[in-house]
Amino acid sequence: MTTTRVLAVVTSLTLLLPLGACTAVAQATPDPTVSPHQKPTVSPHKMPAVSPHKKAPAEAPVVRPQKPASELHGTQYAYVTAYQGNRVTFDLVEFFESPKAHAACVADGISSGEGVWCAEYYIRNKNHRLRWLGADPAGRYTVIDEAKGDWVPTGMAALLKKARDHHRLVEFHIDGGRILSAKEMWQEA
Repeated sequence: MTTTRVLAVVTSLTLLLPLGACTAVAQATPDPTVSPHQKPTVSPHKMPAVSPHKKAPAEAPVVRPQKPASELHGTQYAYVTAYQGNRVTFDLVEFFESPKAHAACVADGISSGEGVWCAEYYIRNKNHRLRWLGADPAGRYTVIDEAKGDWVPTGMAALLKKARDHHRLVEFHIDGGRILSAKEMWQEA
């Protein structure tokens, strides 16, 4: 290497090294005008400092059921929480239609108020334990078509995705420890 080239490299490094120090992140300071009960905010020009040696706090672990819910059979109602392939994880609920809906509301100490809640239907979910079953990929699956206002056939994955992503109540038909068919119950606003 020539002396000129070495000098150019050294000069470049000398100019770039101070820029490396610019990666330091400013500490977030609490706003003294915020009450102790309010969550402090961070100025858009400041970011909270995070030590590169500390890991971000872990989210609460999701409890996944280890065994299939093989004790279930017949018509069951649930909210799909996850699915992978044909394995469906769900939160089982009790679904009541009138006049049983009103009786279930009264038993749970729920006042019906106005509308269809407790008059036409009621959903009881006293146990948030997740369960899972395999679903028959060739089974009958239907969703509500908003344009038609009626149920239309669909694939298993499409129903499960819609049910999970939009928190839709699903009616499962279960036999032999397997979901044979499923239907979206209604649209929620």
